[in-house]
Amino acid sequence: MHASSSSRVMSANATTSTKKKRMLALHGKGGSGAQFGAHLQPLVDATSHAFDWFFCDAPHREVVGYGWWVLEPGTRTYQAKTLPGLEHSIDIIKANGPFEGVFGFSQGAMLAAMLACDADAEAAVTETIVAVGAAYPTCESARFDALVARGGASVRSLHVIGELDAVNPPEQAKQVADMFGDKSEVYTFRGGHTVPMNPEALQRYVEFLTGSSSA
Repeated sequence: MHASSSSRVMSANATTSTKKKRMLALHGKGGSGAQFGAHLQPLVDATSHAFDWFFCDAPHREVVGYGWWVLEPGTRTYQAKTLPGLEHSIDIIKANGPFEGVFGFSQGAMLAAMLACDADAEAAVTETIVAVGAAYPTCESARFDALVARGGASVRSLHVIGELDAVNPPEQAKQVADMFGDKSEVYTFRGGHTVPMNPEALQRYVEFLTGSSSA
């Protein structure tokens, strides 16, 4: 992955620095790196002293935007029996990793969680993940069973859950958080399937990622 690349697949936008940690942002189904980057700009600004942010397009073209795997029409990830294209997405990320952090939304949140399920020697993410609006990808349960068998994740995780999420059931996001063990934290907000960027949420992200206040 190159910070100045304009390639659709795994293109990234960041000002790189050898002194900063690398944060990979994974958009949701139907989104794009540019769109997600615009939405997260206040967080990027607030953490620019600590992280180089990479915003990339998923490799699978949707009718609108991109996806990290391919779903049958009308099927949610938690309902799917297989996730074609998932391994391709994982391979691309690993080829450009590791990253100290991953911030994902919806499909991107589930991908971030699956990346964090890997054993340390194989990990594409080494320190933190933020998973916003995730569901439990049932057909990939073996990854999470292995995580639980190891006693939880080695990375810290923040699971952001909209109480009114009508796309991915909030109880499934809580299930994912529970499987991550003692290093997981949960932040709930009164909203739906979105990445909250109000002052309270922004402060929560900044404090989790950097250990300092955004004020």
